[in-house]
Amino acid sequence: MKLLQRYLHKFLLYTTWRPWLTIVVAFCIAFVSIFYTIKKLDFETSQLDLISPENRLIKLSDKLDQFRDLNPFTVVIEAPTPERAVGFLNSLVNKLNTQPKYFKRMFYRVDWQSLKRWSLLYLDKGELETLRANLSDHLDILQDLDKSPDLENLLFLINREMTSKMLGHFFTDFLEDNSSTEKTGKPLDLTYLINILSGTNKWIEGERIFKSPWSSFFGNNDWEGELDSYFWTSKKKFLLLFVTPRKFGSAFTNKETSLRKLREIIRETQAAFPDVDAGVTGQEALNTDQMTVGLRDMSIASALSLVALTLLLILFWKSVRKPLLEITELLLALSWTFGLTTLFIGHLNILSMIFAPLLLGLGIDYRIHWLARY
Repeated sequence: MKLLQRYLHKFLLYTTWRPWLTIVVAFCIAFVSIFYTIKKLDFETSQLDLISPENRLIKLSDKLDQFRDLNPFTVVIEAPTPERAVGFLNSLVNKLNTQPKYFKRMFYRVDWQSLKRWSLLYLDKGELETLRANLSDHLDILQDLDKSPDLENLLFLINREMTSKMLGHFFTDFLEDNSSTEKTGKPLDLTYLINILSGTNKWIEGERIFKSPWSSFFGNNDWEGELDSYFWTSKKKFLLLFVTPRKFGSAFTNKETSLRKLREIIRETQAAFPDVDAGVTGQEALNTDQMTVGLRDMSIASALSLVALTLLLILFWKSVRKPLLEITELLLALSWTFGLTTLFIGHLNILSMIFAPLLLGLGIDYRIHWLARY
């Protein structure tokens, strides 16, 4: 301990005897610290970074770092109709494809035709049981239709089944026990016939959009073919587009440029679709916005703190020389602090990034005491 005190005493005497050299060295270290901080200091934008890296779940999540560059922006589209939303999406994607400088890829639909041969594998047990029951109930129609697969024969077969059901109802239902709570057979479902007639009528009127009626025939009338190959939320309320951005530089806001460009293109597209609302969300977009706003607010807060502190010191000392000397010393110390933080820690998170304005208030105390005493 005495040895350390002796060396510190010698160091203090050396710096006191050579004040100009001390000042030059202090400024040089400050400039190096600022340069090193700008180049190397990183910001951890994830909320997971607030948790200890020794946590088991955090260690597991670190294994997914290799996929971090694939985190996309999520564009959410809301329109009066699903068709209108798809129209907006296609227009937006066409514009994004002309900007490869900002966007790597767009993922917004699945080619369901390529999965058609495996479509039965995507049904759950209940849907498979319904399909099997419907095939069994309509086996005669399917076998006869296979012999002559045309519209006239199809309508004839449907009419035959309707007639058979109606006759069975008229001549046999009165023999059933009305007190029984269970009834044999199922009511005749006319949805399939309605879809055929509706589609035929639309085609005659000139609407060349084909929608297969077979989904209702086999008990699943929810599938809408091409429309369902896009990414929808429940009940097709929102349509989703996933955009993988490109990075610009190595700063923590390296995706801010791509995010601004994406929002600009969305606004341009909305000019042609005034009834459509669209916005950008997703963890990557939220992190970028969070850090951009945080850095901006920290810079403003630091500048305001520095100006207010300078004015208070001028009012207190009733001069300009001492306040400027104190502020200069404070900025030197703050530069050193940032440099050491970058060297030993390497990053700031969403909480520690606010420490610059705090250090301005905490660091000025010793300078006030020093100048007031000596």
